[in-house]
Amino acid sequence: MPLRSLVVACFLALLVLPLQAQKNKKYKASKEEKKTMKTLKSHPWQTEYLELNGQYIDCNAQAGPIVMYFYDLKEKVEVKRGKKTKYKKQKVDKWKMDIGGRDRIFDFQVRKDSIQFLQVRGWNDMRIIKLEDGKLVVDQLHEGNLRRWYFVPAEEENIFMDN
Repeated sequence: MPLRSLVVACFLALLVLPLQAQKNKKYKASKEEKKTMKTLKSHPWQTEYLELNGQYIDCNAQAGPIVMYFYDLKEKVEVKRGKKTKYKKQKVDKWKMDIGGRDRIFDFQVRKDSIQFLQVRGWNDMRIIKLEDGKLVVDQLHEGNLRRWYFVPAEEENIFMDN
């Protein structure tokens, strides 16, 4: 009898797991998270300074201005139905960081108090410490080092964004 109930439980689990994975894939942002996204996308953010494990680093003097962009991008996505293939435009939230001429571009989402990068290995999420109209402070744990980035709204002449 216990073997039979175990088989039934495993069968039900196999039916429910794919539904649970689809449910988690489509994350719906709360009002507060939407407000945070809107504030982040309002203008580019330029590094004021950086703290690495509690030590002050003037990264602007070493690598030039580091600018972070949050923006929307419409991408074409393939939707296959049998033999037919349709292309559908979908809005994607993008993050770009320009560090001394080298760009990093990732998809992101805001969940609770952190900026999460999607499908990225080796670049950890950033926890938002402070987000006001004129200041953004984020923590990032990367390779065992705690980096605290201090950002201010970027000046117009430092913006190199093509979009």
